[in-house]
Amino acid sequence: MVAHCPDPAVSLNQFRANWKGQGGIYKITFRPFRLFSYYGRTNDFSVRLKYHFYNGSKQNNFLGLFLRTFGWEYFTITIVEVCPVSEQAKREDYYLSTFHPMLNFLTSNVETTTVSDKEISMLTRAKISATLTGRKASEETKAKMSKGRTGSLNHNYGVPLHANTLNAAAELRGTKVYAYDQATFTLVNGQPFRSLRAAAKDMPISNSSLELKIDKGIP
Repeated sequence: MVAHCPDPAVSLNQFRANWKGQGGIYKITFRPFRLFSYYGRTNDFSVRLKYHFYNGSKQNNFLGLFLRTFGWEYFTITIVEVCPVSEQAKREDYYLSTFHPMLNFLTSNVETTTVSDKEISMLTRAKISATLTGRKASEETKAKMSKGRTGSLNHNYGVPLHANTLNAAAELRGTKVYAYDQATFTLVNGQPFRSLRAAAKDMPISNSSLELKIDKGIP
């Protein structure tokens, strides 16, 4: 850690002034539960932190959701490392892959064509859910969270889920069916069906019959 701003809602302007024109890796942390953090890189800490402060809550990502729900009073900002532009991608990737910050959508800065900020991975959802299990929010916090998820304020409002996300959900909730060819003993279609419904759709058997016969050891 190079420098720390414990109260961005009050002293961010002065903090930014000290880091104008310098760049590297920074971290935004949710104070009540520090596993919820966000790592980023920038050529100018002052410019980037100003953007986060005034526009972060408008973003359709995990950090934006938390900022909308709780406000900057619940966050801290840390300058983690000062480094040249040529090193920033590699250093950011190190922090993402090492600490797996829960408010970053990706755990690597390598871009792909199959994900976007609007496609929330099932693994990340499960990770957040498991982490919060057993924790009770105050009535005030519950009210703020509910208000922040209503109508157009919901970060998924009007945004259809990506096909990859729907497929992942179906696999998590469904019962996989391993159907083998009688002659070759190889999997039909080369892979298991993701659910009873998917198997019944392609195979000459009804969904109800399949439920009765699956895992009975009878061909």
